[in-house]
Amino acid sequence: MSKALLGLKSHWSKEQLDTRLKLNPQLIEIYLANGDMEFRYEEIKDVCESLKDKGIRVIIHQPLKFNDEHINLAIQESPQLIYSLECIEELDSLGFEFIIHPYNHYPDTEQWIDYTTDPKYQEHISLRRSSEYLINNLINYGSKNMFIENVYFDVFSTADDINYVIKKTKVKFCLDLSHLYLMNSKNFYNEFKKLKPDLLHINDANDVDDAVEIGKGLIDFSLLKLNVDGIVEVANKDDIKAVETIKSYHKIKEMYGY
Repeated sequence: MSKALLGLKSHWSKEQLDTRLKLNPQLIEIYLANGDMEFRYEEIKDVCESLKDKGIRVIIHQPLKFNDEHINLAIQESPQLIYSLECIEELDSLGFEFIIHPYNHYPDTEQWIDYTTDPKYQEHISLRRSSEYLINNLINYGSKNMFIENVYFDVFSTADDINYVIKKTKVKFCLDLSHLYLMNSKNFYNEFKKLKPDLLHINDANDVDDAVEIGKGLIDFSLLKLNVDGIVEVANKDDIKAVETIKSYHKIKEMYGY
């Protein structure tokens, strides 16, 4: 069995990548800003190909919006879903693995304004029913290059629901540690043990924030067994210097021997 890889997250801009590449990672997750897919497609592809030529595994993370619509795969047919499927198609056409959320998981955004006649649609729809929409869309429009990432409320956020969706769709699963913690901090370690991710977003969390620097949050990493490819994904005060990311990367390498 080959040794698991530890990677770093970066925008595709040269300034951010140069900082991360100094650490010689074998894995890079490229995150996309809103508008990147629509207007910078060829540049993104060239950067990813260049990283691949260096022997680096490349995984791309979706933008939060595509054509000014939030990504949402847990709904029925709507303009929002149509644009979400177009985004998947564009990501897949780059020829690299990619990560997608089932929907934008920030509850204070307009993503909950869905195209239905009932403005309180999300208050009435059941969890399982929403999971069924997600399953249907993943089966019909998913890709072998796709990972789906857990979010921290509603659909695809608890271990049972995640396992249910993955079993039905066979889509690869990216587990974000901080999202799982925020969803159920009191039962986090039991929830973690139920899951078998294909990829990890490694980060800390507190009672409010996700993507916290390792050691600055409330997760006890001594209780976690991390043995699959992982990407350090923490918030930085300065994304070019990436001090918090670099510190977290070294801590995880030391703790787990990546």
